Amino acid sequence: MRRVRLAEFCRLRALEQQEHQSGFGLRGDIVASRSNMRTNLAKAKQALEGLDTDRARKYLDQANHEVENLEAFLGRR
Repeated sequence: MRRVRLAEFCRLRALEQQEHQSGFGLRGDIVASRSNMRTNLAKAKQALEGLDTDRARKYLDQANHEVENLEAFLGRR
């Protein structure tokens, strides 16, 4: 999986805070992508701890898809 740059997610967090201060929030699909990414990374970690590399790869691939969605939203793709 491509390395996720911390700066991009800090940028996403800053945007979320700006939107919140204006009385708005991030788009639902972006919030869902971030949540799905975190969930899939946690599941991949569990799979690796259980030495199930096939399952870990599956969850890493799913997390990567969510990262790509977030990068596209942030203008990185």
